[in-house]
Amino acid sequence: GGSPRLLHRLMHRSPEADGDGEEALAQTLQALRPAARRLLVLARILAGRLPAADWLRAAGPLCGQQHELATLTHYHLVDPARWTVSEPVWNTLLTRVGARELKEAHRLAAQLHLQRCAGAPVGSAAAAAALAAVEHQVAAGEPLAAWATFAQWAYTFCATELGGPALALLPTLRAELPGQRAAIDLLAVRLLLSQGQLEPAQALQAELGGTAGATAGARWLLLAGQVAQRAGQLARADAHFDAAYATATTAHERFLATVHRAELAALRGAATEAASLLASSAAAASASVALSPAETLRLGCARARSLLLLGQPAAAAQAVAAVRRADARRPAPPEPRPPDDPEVTLGVLATLAHSGCGDLDAARREL
Repeated sequence: GGSPRLLHRLMHRSPEADGDGEEALAQTLQALRPAARRLLVLARILAGRLPAADWLRAAGPLCGQQHELATLTHYHLVDPARWTVSEPVWNTLLTRVGARELKEAHRLAAQLHLQRCAGAPVGSAAAAAALAAVEHQVAAGEPLAAWATFAQWAYTFCATELGGPALALLPTLRAELPGQRAAIDLLAVRLLLSQGQLEPAQALQAELGGTAGATAGARWLLLAGQVAQRAGQLARADAHFDAAYATATTAHERFLATVHRAELAALRGAATEAASLLASSAAAASASVALSPAETLRLGCARARSLLLLGQPAAAAQAVAAVRRADARRPAPPEPRPPDDPEVTLGVLATLAHSGCGDLDAARREL
């Protein structure tokens, strides 16, 4: 290989290196053994986003030979503090690396990030690793795996500062996966709503038009109703929720449509209609399949919200307390949670109910 001193000067942009340094770099990269080169490509692709000690250990056979690590550090091809690769090295290395080798490196990088997710509590660090895994899966030519990872972590992305970067990946996934477009479109609108981005959600919904609605059926109608309700278009929202109930093909879809219709009735001040719809939803669940814990929580939120909208804060506070008693045995869901998560919603409703009752101490405890 080339002179380590010349390479060091080149890495630090020393004018003394000039052509000699570039030639030394080219010679050194040419002389690398395949395992050392794969390790160098992986280090560049990871770009310091994982602790070096973790991924060097987890990369297995690729890093099994200490000789390869020593070679890369001896010739200043990596920054030994963070295991990153500088632009001069990468630009020269790219001329010697094929598309297949790059995809393999991205595939391994995705696996390393997913291992990081599995070993970390759900939170910002795990979400960042999951988002990086999605990016690497896309670059590795594995869009289905990327979509599966994205869908699993979507709401955690939007509960952190990663909502924007996450949403920016969806057009790529949509283009790569024609068969999943309806599901991707639905999730995109939901995520925009969960972040309070009403206008972009409306624009995307209008852009997608009837195509997504024809494919997604009741799910799309439920989402269209939520968008209309957020925009204050209550008659339009009511029509969407009624249509969703009529076209629902599962008990869960009918449950969601009924809950949304009840909340909308309460928003209009129709107390009897709201109470009747909520009671029918609970009765239907008792008569057939029991509600899941998430559906039970959603129904409790709907009751509390409806009572607040009808000017009954004391009854709303009792409804919140009843849900919490029934939910007390379940383990607390991981943090962070998106703004429209039912647990978060229940806390907001409890605050409003206590405030409406004049119990400011109880309201502060909810914050």
